[in-house]
Amino acid sequence: MLREGERISNKGMPLSELQLLAPVPFPSSCRDGYAFRQHVAAARKNRKVEMIPEFDQYPVFYFTNHHSIQGPGDVRCMPDHFEKLDFELEAAIVICKHGRNIKAEEADEYIGGLMIMNDLSARKLQMEEMLLNLGPAKGKDFSTAIGPWLVTLEELEAFVVPCKENHVGKSWNLAMKCWVNGVQVSEGNLE
Repeated sequence: MLREGERISNKGMPLSELQLLAPVPFPSSCRDGYAFRQHVAAARKNRKVEMIPEFDQYPVFYFTNHHSIQGPGDVRCMPDHFEKLDFELEAAIVICKHGRNIKAEEADEYIGGLMIMNDLSARKLQMEEMLLNLGPAKGKDFSTAIGPWLVTLEELEAFVVPCKENHVGKSWNLAMKCWVNGVQVSEGNLE
């Protein structure tokens, strides 16, 4: 029997009885972008350093461990990673065809869909690693949770909004929310 508000899979089974997998379980690569200027500016301000003038000139990202992709549900990692475990609620853009140095005006042609991504971080370990001046390593590469759904651009047409001034391509008015142990802890909008 279904509880109030419970969803049904397309096979007629309650989703609560299924283990959902990552929509793209074995990507050939996964890059995490340093995408939102406001986020970067706020983080630098908190560390009492100036904003990087070159930020708008280059697509800044790092290669995260594409072998650590997991779907929604329980986080799987080493026990000590749970000490100061943190996440960032993000949107993932899935690229569906090969490209290199793609012009912003042509980017939509390469997008297979969008999905939620939670970039997980073991902050205690990450803080220790950052003392070595090589950036985060093991504190970042143990898990990236994606999904539960991959939504195509065609499915998102009703949510398209004008992009920001001096930008090209599409923007979407899409609410994002994250729950931990049944408690909502984060929300945002892709807009």
